[in-house]
Amino acid sequence: MGNALKVWLIGIIVIIMGAGFYFTPHLAIHNMKRAIEVKDFDTFSGYIDYPALRENLKASINTLLIDKATKTGDRNPLGFLGTAFASVMVGPMVDIFITPENLAVLMKGEKPDLGNHRRGSLKRPEKSRKDMGPDISMSYKSFNRFTMRIREKETDDDGVEFIFRRDGIVSWKLSRIMFLIPPDSPQNEHVAESVQESDQNHKIGPGQDKKVSIDASQPYLFDLLEKPSYQKSWNELFKREKNIDGWLVLYAKTENGLAMPRRLIKSGGITYEASSVCKKHDCRDNIFFVLFAPNGSKAWGLLLKNTTYERFFGNPNKNQKQFLRSLARE
Repeated sequence: MGNALKVWLIGIIVIIMGAGFYFTPHLAIHNMKRAIEVKDFDTFSGYIDYPALRENLKASINTLLIDKATKTGDRNPLGFLGTAFASVMVGPMVDIFITPENLAVLMKGEKPDLGNHRRGSLKRPEKSRKDMGPDISMSYKSFNRFTMRIREKETDDDGVEFIFRRDGIVSWKLSRIMFLIPPDSPQNEHVAESVQESDQNHKIGPGQDKKVSIDASQPYLFDLLEKPSYQKSWNELFKREKNIDGWLVLYAKTENGLAMPRRLIKSGGITYEASSVCKKHDCRDNIFFVLFAPNGSKAWGLLLKNTTYERFFGNPNKNQKQFLRSLARE
């Protein structure tokens, strides 16, 4: 066998292996769909990280509850008490919702009928819409993250996004579900308006204007850290620092924390980005707030522990410290 033929065969093998490696998440989703068809929920569940899925969904719902409370502009303590009570109920509700049967229904592009006592019962859409089938799009978000978005055709709903994380080298597991809200949704408009109104007293600097908007469809902290400039600024926060909690240092790699959506903050003609993440199972007493300069060129952070202990990262100036504290008070 000549050298040229060997090189050609090696090249073909590399291409085939590369293509197979690239399509590993597609294969995982295909296997999940086949398991749904034959009602093999054991195989289906093998592609799901249930603990991560539950924790992430609880965090997302709690964020929406907080945003809704802010949206109303109601300062009545009973209103916030109701929100707190609803937040307590999120855990049991998510535990009931996250079942193989209900997830299978979602992956079909349909909605579970949670009012039915049979788990995973379908809430049948109109026949004409069902016959059209849902819109499905799939794409890599990073080397270790792959998403599948499903939405009904001819609706204003942005649908559901299933986020898969690489598990090992070629395996993938579903770790997050996001119920998407269109950017021009009235829900998002109300949230943005309420935060602008409620946050007027938070200033980065004397005489500076500041506008804050919250959008439930905004990227989360883990999305921002997929971008090289943001990840670099994040890592710079912890260089030359000692005695840092492991979960925080490794968050960019492990995502072992509950992240919040990005907030856009306009001050002095500059738009900053703010987000936060807290430690799983100990969110109340371990939360980190981060503020990014435009395009992630610089970052400043505040670690709040036990609601009283403060530690700043990135050498923020007086005004930046004041703003980070304002985020912690919300």
